[in-house]
Amino acid sequence: MNIGKAQVITIPGEALPNIGFYVKRHMKTDQPFLFGLTNDAFGYMLSKEDFNSFERYSYVSRTSLGEMTGEIYETEALKFIEESPAAGK
Repeated sequence: MNIGKAQVITIPGEALPNIGFYVKRHMKTDQPFLFGLTNDAFGYMLSKEDFNSFERYSYVSRTSLGEMTGEIYETEALKFIEESPAAGK
């Protein structure tokens, strides 16, 4: 969704920061917004590299949809961004 110069994309869960930063870097605006825990949130989203990689991610890994969830989200979000017009146009 574009609102003026701002561009917004949602995440249906709670993504680790690296997923959000990656997606925001690819958005077509200098005012990117990521809204998490939206659209019937699914739970935690981790990258494949983070899944079960640290003891502190043990709970997050157990309550996520699996190790591919973050990668699948990133791929689909980038497709959506590519198909969307740049903000402010």
